[in-house]
Amino acid sequence: METIVQSASIAGVPLLLGALAVLVASRAGVLNLAVEGLMLVGAFVGAAVAAAALGDGLAFAAALAAGGIVGLGLGWVMVVARADQVVVGVAFNILMLGLTGYAFGVITSDSRNALNAGQPTRAALPGLSEIPGIGPLFDMHWIAYVAFVLVPIISFVLFRTG
Repeated sequence: METIVQSASIAGVPLLLGALAVLVASRAGVLNLAVEGLMLVGAFVGAAVAAAALGDGLAFAAALAAGGIVGLGLGWVMVVARADQVVVGVAFNILMLGLTGYAFGVITSDSRNALNAGQPTRAALPGLSEIPGIGPLFDMHWIAYVAFVLVPIISFVLFRTG
């Protein structure tokens, strides 16, 4: 049971981060259907940086930077060029799926382990990680803790501030 709880909570972290991003964008009046493509680009760049043994923190920063840069281009197309948000979002997702799939094939053509970043380091919270049943929720990567802390922060910012 503990493995299921931990696996589900870890697998949900990228979805949670994407959902929070879409929530903020939609409250700002932007229909961001391209969030999957942005996450795909960030995940690919993060995996490449982590596989180069540059560390989890630098991989996370590179993933954020890659998503931000591609997102700026996407925002320019939607806002400045006034392209339809739905069409651009769907086309962007398809484009990023193709580009990252192609880049993955090129990088891993010689070795299937070329993008192997190993197991992520975990940060167990002392005392809490030993609780039966829910202990695995307190033995995760630091990004998971950041994602869970962002939920009340974003809720406060969106619904309690101007």
